Amino acid sequence: MVNITNDMGNISITSEVFMNLAGDAATSCFGVKGMAGRSKEGGPLQLLRRESMSKGVDVSFNDDGSIFIASSDIEACRAARKTIEDIVFEPEVGALYYGEVKRIISNLGAFVELAPGKDAMCHIKDLEFKRTEKVEDVLNVGDKTWVKFTGIDEKGRWNISRKDALRERGEA
Repeated sequence: MVNITNDMGNISITSEVFMNLAGDAATSCFGVKGMAGRSKEGGPLQLLRRESMSKGVDVSFNDDGSIFIASSDIEACRAARKTIEDIVFEPEVGALYYGEVKRIISNLGAFVELAPGKDAMCHIKDLEFKRTEKVEDVLNVGDKTWVKFTGIDEKGRWNISRKDALRERGEA
């Protein structure tokens, strides 16, 4: 069981695999608890449910906020679970992430993708240990780099530091 805590409360992810009577196919059931606030009609989880059904995966939402994924195709279940985990992903303060630079504002900073569709900004002062004139002197779009999640500012923006990640990894 994996427990994830975010601003919506605790999310518990459990996984179990059950063999059918013939023993040649598995039905995978993944339960994700605590996500009722994110499963509104038309939201990303509902879109996932509709898309998954076309691939032979059943995604069910319970009133208590649980999400269950079931299919005879274990790989399809894993893909649906990964998508759900990406949707609810919230970084942990102090954790290191390896992400791709998605966008640059030359004199301000770089936006690095921590999870699919989840970007955080690394301010220019947090790129290197020395003064950096422009972001492109250090990073370019498409580069992969280690960053450390430093927190969420008062406007709800995710902030990261490449400098702190390099220091922590011993690359400083």
